[in-house]
Amino acid sequence: VWGNIGASELQAPLLDDNDSSPEENSQDFFFGEDSIAQKQRLKESSIFKNLQSWRLAHMIVKSGADLKEEQFAVQLIQQFDQIFKLEKLDLYLTPYEIVSLGKSLYLMGLLIVWYFVLDTDFGLVEMVKDSITLSSLKQKIYEKQMGSLRQFFDTYYGRRRADKAKDNFCRSLAAYSLMCYFLQIKDRHNGNILLQKSGKIAHIDFGFFFTNAPGKGLAFENPVPFKLLTEYIEVLGGVRSALFQKFRRLFYQ
Repeated sequence: VWGNIGASELQAPLLDDNDSSPEENSQDFFFGEDSIAQKQRLKESSIFKNLQSWRLAHMIVKSGADLKEEQFAVQLIQQFDQIFKLEKLDLYLTPYEIVSLGKSLYLMGLLIVWYFVLDTDFGLVEMVKDSITLSSLKQKIYEKQMGSLRQFFDTYYGRRRADKAKDNFCRSLAAYSLMCYFLQIKDRHNGNILLQKSGKIAHIDFGFFFTNAPGKGLAFENPVPFKLLTEYIEVLGGVRSALFQKFRRLFYQ
């Protein structure tokens, strides 16, 4: 399950210009419990809360799959992220950690025995905090009768914050479009793309890249270098908007 752990019920009203920012809401209908508020809540109940080294790690255990290829893909994306920063490019990637543990799990000196068979391949995957998959988000948009992804941006963030969120969306969209083009990342359905509370997108699940593809390869993915949907362009304001021109400039820069 991707995205931050939070309430499945509506916990806070949609943001408008008179509401607090998304980061100031501990819980909301779309992104669940805020990661900072969750950290504070769990730390208060922890017997180790007085330790300076106390940290909260958001991880999932993924079993039944060899994560070595995906770990390699994430390492490549981390290198691209460093290159973008060194070249001072306005491109946003969200690298996360993957640790392939093979057929046994030995963590922090403790052998952890799970209910599944120990010869199953599995590993640890860092979660992208304060995020939701586009597939889950679109279901919630349908429930709130918003109509479109662009309407979500305008309603959730409000007029004062929508411009910044859309700018983050533009920069991250350009960055991951380049990643999909360079690494030929496939299987880019809405369950493998996250929207973060800041407006940035992030891609997950890199089991298929370069010449590897699901099954025998999806024919409609072969001629497509990266995923750029009409609804993404609508969030940017259309093909004649300043943000879409910025997307094109960042992509070719």
